[in-house]
Amino acid sequence: MSAQVGEPTLAAALVAALDRAAASGTLLVACDYDGTLAPIVDDPDRAAPLLGAIDALADLAALPATWVSLVSGRSLDALVALACPPRAIGLIGSHGAERVAPAGAADREAGHDPAGLPRPPHHEAAQLLKELVAEVGAEVALVPGSRIETKPVGVAFHYRLADPVAGARAADALIERLANRPGVHVRTGKMVAEFAVAGANKGEALKALIDQTEPDVTVFVGDDVTDEDGFAVLGDADIGIKVGSEVTAATHRVASPDEVLAVLARLIQHRSLRG
Repeated sequence: MSAQVGEPTLAAALVAALDRAAASGTLLVACDYDGTLAPIVDDPDRAAPLLGAIDALADLAALPATWVSLVSGRSLDALVALACPPRAIGLIGSHGAERVAPAGAADREAGHDPAGLPRPPHHEAAQLLKELVAEVGAEVALVPGSRIETKPVGVAFHYRLADPVAGARAADALIERLANRPGVHVRTGKMVAEFAVAGANKGEALKALIDQTEPDVTVFVGDDVTDEDGFAVLGDADIGIKVGSEVTAATHRVASPDEVLAVLARLIQHRSLRG
């Protein structure tokens, strides 16, 4: 089917890969949220998904032998509040520290309660998290426009609305002070530095989901540095799609969240034709 006027045109190699994925026996589709389904905005609390994005994921999840999951650095509470996904869609939050399996896939992940939420950190980790929150909070107080985001097992320093030079210096200073502290795990993304007391990442979480669902093909779409961990665990038959022009291990690219919608539409269209 040719693209309609005004619709994004996907690269021929990507279209061929998507059609192969759509024809597979079992399929897992996992998508990052910010910068992938929701355009990047100055205020992260206002990062709404593109119109039709969550409906497209729900349509995919309703197809036979198809699992769908969101994979985000946001906490599950924040992700659910913004995306409002139906229960059929799985959720991976806090870079993998919080997980809820898609409908039909047993959540057997060690370290999580039956709801998929992380068990509370033990006393030492909880105390360390309090210290990290204090450190990041103190830096936020010094950098106008920066903000703190607390998560179940970590804390993030955001500086998208701050002076970029001052924000980057503050992030570097936090990393220098905290990176070598025992029990602290550091990750960076677009205008954000995050400090966690659990070493989860999107790659480990995606691999656990692949092990749970055992799909013939996995499609993973993401835009940020933290999504590279997800691309790294994909197999030869799988499809990694990078949103944007940055260096990546993904095998395919799209330019924007609008093109991600075109990817989902292509999968829905051709997977719906399976007998």
